[in-house]
Parts: sequence; C-alpha cells; structure tokens
Amino acid sequence: MASHVLRVLGPAFLLCLGLLVYLLSATDLDTRAHEEHILDDAFDTASGLGLDLGLGVDRENGAFVMLASESQLVDVLHTVQSLEDRFNGQFRYPWVILNDVELSTDFHHKVRTVTRAHVHFGVIPAEHWDPPEWVDQEKAAEARKIMEFGHVSDGASPRSQNAYRFFAGFLHQHSLLEPYKYAWIVDPGSEYMCSPYRDPFKTMELGGKTLGFVISSKDPDAKFATTLWQHVSDYITAYPDLLAKDNIIDFVAPVRGKTKQREYNHCSYRSSPSIIDLFFFRSPTYEAFFAHLDHTGGFYYEHWPSSSIHTLALSLFASKDATHWFEGMGYKSSLGPMGRQYCPRDDYEWEAGKCSCMPNGMQESNSCMPLWVRAARGW
Repeated sequence: MASHVLRVLGPAFLLCLGLLVYLLSATDLDTRAHEEHILDDAFDTASGLGLDLGLGVDRENGAFVMLASESQLVDVLHTVQSLEDRFNGQFRYPWVILNDVELSTDFHHKVRTVTRAHVHFGVIPAEHWDPPEWVDQEKAAEARKIMEFGHVSDGASPRSQNAYRFFAGFLHQHSLLEPYKYAWIVDPGSEYMCSPYRDPFKTMELGGKTLGFVISSKDPDAKFATTLWQHVSDYITAYPDLLAKDNIIDFVAPVRGKTKQREYNHCSYRSSPSIIDLFFFRSPTYEAFFAHLDHTGGFYYEHWPSSSIHTLALSLFASKDATHWFEGMGYKSSLGPMGRQYCPRDDYEWEAGKCSCMPNGMQESNSCMPLWVRAARGW
C-alpha cells in the first residue's frame, strides 16, 4: 500500500521538496551544496522504488563503489570525471566512497564538484578492516617481507591485505550499500575510454547476471597463493551439495593429465572494473565459503586478492551464465608496476562506444578469456 502511494505521489513529492530546498537555500556555498544533496537523496530513494524521476532515463538499483584515501584525491577526481563524461552524466547513479578513516570535508567538497550524482562517504568498521584476532601478526609480517622480496605487484602492504579481505567478505555488508542490488567497483586513477551505448547496470538486471567484468587474467603473483586452492578443495569436498549443477569449475581448475586431478590455474575476473550482484555475496552460501577461507588467515599469510575469491565462488556456486563480459568497455588503470589496459577490438563495439583508445582486445599472455569463452559459452 505504502509503495503504491509513493508511486502515485512520488514525483509530486519530489517537486515540492525541490521547491522547498530552493526557497530555503542560503548564499553560503557549503549550505547550498548540502541542500542539493538532500534533494539527491530523495532522488536515490525514489529510484530504488522504481518511481518516475523525470530525468528521461530508466535507472537500475546500483551504485559506483570506490575505496580511496585522502592522498588519492586527484586520482579520485580524475576517475569520477571520466565516468561522468562517458556515462554517468546522463544517469546520475550515486557514488559510495569508503575509507578506513573519515575523509576530510575538503575531499567531500571537491569530489562533489565533478558530479551531479549524489556522493555517499563512509567509514569501514574496524571489525571489517583490521586483521581478525586469530591472525598471527608475526607470521603475517614475515609473509609480507617474503612477498616484498619477491616483488609482488600489489598486496604486500597491510592496507592492501585489509582491502582484499574487506572487498571479499564485507563490502556487501556495508550500511551504505544496503539499499543497492548492484555495485560497480572502481579504482582511483582509472580512466574509461569508451562510452557505454547500453546501461551496464541494466545489462546486469535484464540478463540476470551476478558479475560483469572487463578483464580476466591469471594472477601474476600466483606463486604467493600456494594454499588457496587446497582450502577451497577441502570446502567443496566437505559440502559437495553446494556446488551449482551447471557450474564452471573447469574455468578455474580444469582436470589435468592422467591423474584426472583438478589443477588451479589462478584465473580471475579482475575486480576493477567489475559490477557485482550484492545479493549473491549476501547469500548464506557465499558467507559460509568466505568464513571458511577467512579463518585460515590466508589473506595475511599469502596473496589472496578479492578478485580470486569472487571468481572461485562464482565458478563453484553460480551457473555458467552468471557472468557477463563487457566487451565494449574501454578501460585503463595505472595500478601495479605495468598498469592495465583494455580497448575493444571489435569494430562495432569500438565505434559504438566512441572509444579514445587503440583497439587491442585481450592480447596479454596471461589472459583467461579463451578459457572463459569455452567454459561459459561452450564455444
């Protein structure tokens, strides 16, 4: 009943609220900006209820999510502006920017100057960020030294390890993401070089997809994840009924040789950029799987990126058609020693996206796309 009333009165209510904000607006810029975002909050709420916002677009229940520190402000501005120019200026999907400590008022203000979408800033709870009590800190410190000596591309710092564990097990639990079904994970400093000619959030919803990705490749630091597959294998041996009937375990652990044993190949869907269905990661099946891995301490004793955990879970507990490749999403990131870039090779995708990059497709030697196509599409 309440939903029906909101659908009928929603647009009128928003108009009245906007008028009230206008009449009460002060000359102080900070006060005015605050009032504008009160109105944006109303738009976000109405969008979640499926109301007509009068924006001329049909928006899904999703948000952009970014982990950023104070020192990354310039990178954050660059990335937000890139996505606003290429896509979000029309749709105004909200942003959720998180950190383990409060970001400054100046940080808030500057980010809000480059987007008309609402921006939520939040702090990650300590129990979701700090190492759990069962982790041996001396063992973890020694493991980080070994990874640093081995030139691990990322993940050898306490912050990186905390971030991997947070994204793998607690992002979907954050209070700011409770209203949303989809989260588009974005790295500070990344650049989007093509304009999506379809709303990626809508592609996820209409296709019933659980994860949408751009890049799938083998973890270059796999030698520092020596026990991950053993822990996963132990879990699915103990709970075989949890496996999806049409899973794609062959994507991550194909059967090798005469022994017919599965061998983990460390393929993963890179977490940025990716769009995830938060409902899947809030499920009891995933929560129990993560808890099993978390209690081994592996996030701190080895190199366990959240992308690896997400990929393993999807390959085991979701159907083969649960993932979607965003082939036309041109992307560049400066993270890591060599960075990462993808530009559509298909002429139609490149032209439709008005891309500003040279077509290169998946040319890296550690690409997992042939394996994914074979496992997920049966080609």
